[in-house]
Amino acid sequence: MMGVYPELIAIVCAVGLIAAVCVYLLVRPATSRREWPLISALLLTATIELLDFSILQTPGKLLDIKLAVLVCESILPIVWMIYVFSLVGRNLFSRTVLNVLFWLSGLVMLSLAFIPNVQMMIFSPDFGAEYILFLSPVGFTFYLLISFNLLIALTVLERSYAALTRRDRWCMKFELLGIGTIMAMQLIFYTQVLLHRTLDMSLVGARVAAIVFGLLLFFFARLRRGRPVRLSLSRTAAFHSVVLLVVSTYLLFVGLAGEGMRYLGPMFSRALVLSLFLFGGVALFILILSESLRRKIKVFLHKHFYQQKYDYRLLWVAMTSRLGGARDAGSLYSAIVDIYCQTFAVQSGALYLNRNGQGWLSVVTDNSEATMPERIELNGSLALFLHRQEWVFNLRENADEISSPDSQQLKKHDAQFVVPLFFDHELGGIVMLGRQINASESFIYEDYDLMKIFARQAAAVLFNERLSHQLAIHTEMAAVGKVSAFVMHDLKNLGSNLSLVVENAQDLIHDSRFQKDMLKTLTNTVERMNGLIGRLRNVGESNSLSCESYNLKQLVRETVDEIDSADVICSGMDVDAVVDRSEIGKVITNLVLNGIEASSGEGNIQIETGHEGGPLLVCRDEGCGMSDEFIASSLFRPFETTKKKGMGIGLYQCRQIVEAHG
Repeated sequence: MMGVYPELIAIVCAVGLIAAVCVYLLVRPATSRREWPLISALLLTATIELLDFSILQTPGKLLDIKLAVLVCESILPIVWMIYVFSLVGRNLFSRTVLNVLFWLSGLVMLSLAFIPNVQMMIFSPDFGAEYILFLSPVGFTFYLLISFNLLIALTVLERSYAALTRRDRWCMKFELLGIGTIMAMQLIFYTQVLLHRTLDMSLVGARVAAIVFGLLLFFFARLRRGRPVRLSLSRTAAFHSVVLLVVSTYLLFVGLAGEGMRYLGPMFSRALVLSLFLFGGVALFILILSESLRRKIKVFLHKHFYQQKYDYRLLWVAMTSRLGGARDAGSLYSAIVDIYCQTFAVQSGALYLNRNGQGWLSVVTDNSEATMPERIELNGSLALFLHRQEWVFNLRENADEISSPDSQQLKKHDAQFVVPLFFDHELGGIVMLGRQINASESFIYEDYDLMKIFARQAAAVLFNERLSHQLAIHTEMAAVGKVSAFVMHDLKNLGSNLSLVVENAQDLIHDSRFQKDMLKTLTNTVERMNGLIGRLRNVGESNSLSCESYNLKQLVRETVDEIDSADVICSGMDVDAVVDRSEIGKVITNLVLNGIEASSGEGNIQIETGHEGGPLLVCRDEGCGMSDEFIASSLFRPFETTKKKGMGIGLYQCRQIVEAHG
């Protein structure tokens, strides 16, 4: 029998920590759905450890207790898989082949676990003296499937970490390392079947130690670093096969350990060696997942193996893809800052732009936890340095070239680099970057050149965005101008009516019939002017026709009476037409006034109404007319006219009104 007190203390610590973690996750104000699989996996782990401890303390009940262990072991990989998939929001019932294999293997494990006779899977002739369980082919298949599922779960766990944003990685690194430690030790324990077709139950102590170590990492992460409110995936997430590297390294060291045990004998404890391998693997993980270490490796490779520090093709493709994928101004601003932060490995960044021609640059986006300065004065020493040098400002190298207050402000907000953005040789914005992740890295000319290249591209995109905004404003103003042109044309027609009234009034002002017609004309003119005012109030809204059946000949007479010209002759037959009286009246007015202006007071204007397959209105005058070239190329086009003082609106408006009537 193994030592009770050390094993008991280890089991109590592990189970106590598992209980503390579960209670901590349950008593939080809002337990996330992704926490429930984690709680279930930890409870299953605690149950397996307690049952295996019972087997070690009471070897005679091996077969009875092992049946419950098999059930828990068959469920454990499934729960771990649900947890790791929930980290990235993956649907466990997706159509991937990986999930199909996972569910099939899970069903096989469950069916094997419920075999009535446990001896069909394991046997141990002298378990009390040697804590070794021998596996039958059925048992070997069972634990092989468990190892396969645990390996998949570890791979997905690593991929989930690789897909997180830089800030979320900082929060989740030790938490995922802790969970990965527990899963890795379980994988190590079950992969014994690949080498020996046995399970060494004496390794339960090492498994318990790994659980304690992993839970301590988990608690450290939750208490010191917190957890992101919402896990998000970076756009350029890549899958790095770190897990496969560690597993292969593990198998290599297992082989070396086997050779060591051959020469050093039984004193070379297998449990001790495997525990050292586990903790060494965790330490390797910590080094590999370190942002500063990865940055140092990139610099080392650049200095000793590569001619260029950056792969510019990949960077250019990534930048154009990010900027081109921005759907609005806010996402464009964030994309620019994220590109700088990810490329140059800085902790934070902000974008400043000059809006509305103000005397300062105001912040438009900021991804730093400690807020950057709200604005940068254009007449300050920092802006003057950027405008004069047209180069990247580095607080470490150029602090003495700006005023002390500006330098202190940058230090207060942990800003280290300032990249200028020039719009047509004017400083239109800056990108302010925080401290480097690897503080010992020295930036060289290549880094600054790349910053400037990014700045030119970002400035071009931002300048186009500004021009697009200005174009939209000018388009709206052009629409307003177009409406104004139509209104001015209608006012010109009304003015022409009034001028005719004034001209005739000089001779006929004492005629009672003329006075009556004059009042009628003035009244109609006022009504039409009020109508124009109403249209201006509702500019931008669609104007619908108000049609009713009307005598077309009578409408012509009423409109001509408003014009008050003796040179217009009305003839033809009475024809009923469904029209908008006001709009068709504009057509008649335009045609008559055009005829009067073209005739210069010579000859008469004839308006005839009739019916030829539909209502018909014909206006004839004896004016100068239009050239064949103008009729072919410019007739009915807005702002095209043959009159010296014409606006080119009348006939275009007539055609629009007639086509609106069908």
